[in-house]
Amino acid sequence: MKIYFLVIPIIIGIAFGAVFTTNLVETPTNSMSLNKENLLDGSTILGNPNAKITVVEFGDYQCTFCYKFHKDVMKNINEKYIKPGDVNFVYKDFPLNGKASILASEASYCAQQQNRFWIYHDMLYDNWGGENTGWITQEALSTFAKESELNLEKFNSCMKNS
Repeated sequence: MKIYFLVIPIIIGIAFGAVFTTNLVETPTNSMSLNKENLLDGSTILGNPNAKITVVEFGDYQCTFCYKFHKDVMKNINEKYIKPGDVNFVYKDFPLNGKASILASEASYCAQQQNRFWIYHDMLYDNWGGENTGWITQEALSTFAKESELNLEKFNSCMKNS
C-alpha cells in the first residue's frame, strides 16, 4: 500500500513533465541553413555545393593530426562521398602553431583568389615538414605557388598585403 504513495506522484510528475515539455519544444526552423551559410561564408567548397551533408575540417597546415587526416583519410572521403556528390567539404583555418601556420593560411587564401585553393591546400599537406620545424617560409610558399601554377606576381602581391 505504501508503494502507491510513491508511484502515483511519479506518474503524475511524468505526465505533467510530458505535457509541459511538448508545449515548450519548438518545431525546428530553418536556422540550420543560417548557421551553414555563416559557416561556409568565404569558404571554398570541395564537391557539390548542394549536397545535403557538409563536412568541415578545422585545420592547421603544420598540425600532425591534420596532416595524418589529409594523408590517410581525406582521399577516401573524396573518392567515396565528395566526387559522387553526396557530401561537400570545407576547410577552415585554425592556425594553432604560431606565425608560420598563419603565413600558410594566408598563402592558401591568396591561392583561393586565383581559384586554386584546393590545389594549393593539397600542395601544403603533400609537402608537410612537421610542426614548427621551419618548413613554412615565404620562399617555400612561393615555390608551392609556382608548382600549383599560380600567377606568382598576383600571389606575391597578395602575400605582401596579407
